[in-house]
This record gives sequence, C-alpha cells and structure tokens, in this order.
Amino acid sequence: MVIAIRCPAPKCRKYMLVEAADRGKTVTCLICKVAIPIPAK
Repeated sequence: MVIAIRCPAPKCRKYMLVEAADRGKTVTCLICKVAIPIPAK
C-alpha cells in the first residue's frame, strides 16, 4: 500500500508516493531534497 505525501517546502509542494512501511520515518523529497517526516498514522 502507498501513501501520498506533500513536500512541506514552500517553493516545492510536490506530491510523492511512499510505502506504508515507511510510516514513522523520514524521507527526502526527490525534487528539492528537504527531509519529510512521515506521520505514524
């Protein structure tokens, strides 16, 4: 299952799909390289 998340950077704001197994972790935006925390639930 995948989750759609949005980059919090004001100049980026792109959506990304991440795996549900990544909940509670931090991923990096593929466009602007900002760290994005994935909510645990």
